[in-house]
Amino acid sequence: MKKHLSVLALLMRGTIWKFIALLILGTVAEYFFVRMSFGSPAERAVGSLPVKLVFFACFLLLSVLLWASCGDLGAKSSYTIRRLRIDERVVFAWQAVWNSCAYFILWAWQAAVAVWLAQLSLAQLPAEYAGPQALMMAFYRADFLHALIPLLDSSVWVRNALMMLGLGLTGALLPLRQRRGKRGLWIFVYAQFCAAIFPISTGDSNGAGISTIVSVAVIAASVALAVGSREVRDE
Repeated sequence: MKKHLSVLALLMRGTIWKFIALLILGTVAEYFFVRMSFGSPAERAVGSLPVKLVFFACFLLLSVLLWASCGDLGAKSSYTIRRLRIDERVVFAWQAVWNSCAYFILWAWQAAVAVWLAQLSLAQLPAEYAGPQALMMAFYRADFLHALIPLLDSSVWVRNALMMLGLGLTGALLPLRQRRGKRGLWIFVYAQFCAAIFPISTGDSNGAGISTIVSVAVIAASVALAVGSREVRDE
């Protein structure tokens, strides 16, 4: 078990501090853009294009950090894993766990920041526009905010969970395939797909259903490719 924890610690150590810095910088940038929009309804201020771009930039940068971890871009990490003599499929499993947790943290952080910024924005409006239901309505009206906190839209909650798992698995599969001398362009396509379909309007069951089906297929394919891979060690 100590070896397994060493792998998890190695994976986290390679990304955690950069990830924390990314969250802080993203929050500062979003606050700046929302502050410029004070006086507008919360859904317009917090769901504006600049805020979306900051979030998706953080998503892409996090993905790059995770993809590079223990892949060909991380020679020292790969060497350490070989010395631990742990099946790379076990490394894949631990990396998938950490990746999925990282995407969950990004989503949860962004959701909390969105609520905070929406409250700040509502505080700048006249009382008649900032009633007790104004915050909830903002997350109903704006596609981006609704994707972050779907409220009673259970299909979007399921979609989000599967997307985080799919991103975690594909992010772990990419370095595994790199170490095998193989490519995984479809992994990048899936990440772009998730970014493109993330904003979703209330009641869009078709959109949630399609993305759910795609994520389930990606999860199944990732597990099958990882389990079916043959480990090759340098003697």
